[in-house]
Amino acid sequence: MDEIQNPHDQFVRAVLSKPKLARDFLQNYLPPKVIEKLNLATLKVTQESFVDEQLRQHHTDLIFRIKTNNNAKVFVYILLEHKSAPDSLVAFQLLRYIVRIWEKEKSKKLPPIIPMVLYHGRSRWTISRKFENLVENAPDFGEFIPRFDYEMIDLSASSETEIKGQAMLQVALSTLRHIFSPNIEKKLTEIFSLLKQSEEQSAVEFLGTVLRYLTAADDKVTEEDIR
Repeated sequence: MDEIQNPHDQFVRAVLSKPKLARDFLQNYLPPKVIEKLNLATLKVTQESFVDEQLRQHHTDLIFRIKTNNNAKVFVYILLEHKSAPDSLVAFQLLRYIVRIWEKEKSKKLPPIIPMVLYHGRSRWTISRKFENLVENAPDFGEFIPRFDYEMIDLSASSETEIKGQAMLQVALSTLRHIFSPNIEKKLTEIFSLLKQSEEQSAVEFLGTVLRYLTAADDKVTEEDIR
């Protein structure tokens, strides 16, 4: 996979490539009816990417391989969307990437792929999550139109109390939520205080990851703010 240059992409990959945080993310942001079918202990993070070259300034992706409780294979495909405003064609892009994953599979039956979008733009995500709503006159030709939804995690619309998970996951998502905020430096102490709940050594290592992201992604955050 080509080296990722965008700091948002690098940060999300650094966080969710850790199996413990990936499991925590899915546990808290997939619907319970889906979680109860998955054996999250089997989760494996792949290093593949299916994003088009020309879209890598706005997207990155992660793929998790998971077994169900019946030992069947499932993929969870996460697309990070960090444009400043929602993109109405995300469902179309997801369909393209899902098909690419299936094309690499050699089995007679295609495995389920659960699409998720993690968004942290400046405005709320207000567009439909249903693919068929992209197709003109879809109700007239319904039986011929692909149908799927994606799970949306809209950090721009989330309050602090709605950000879930263990301390390190909350820190990561809160940082993403506020990265475009003009007063992010005022939120840092509050965000970092969550790390008191984590084991000291892992918290220190994780803090380094967050600080590198802040200095790369936001020129408003000074060295004095970080100290």
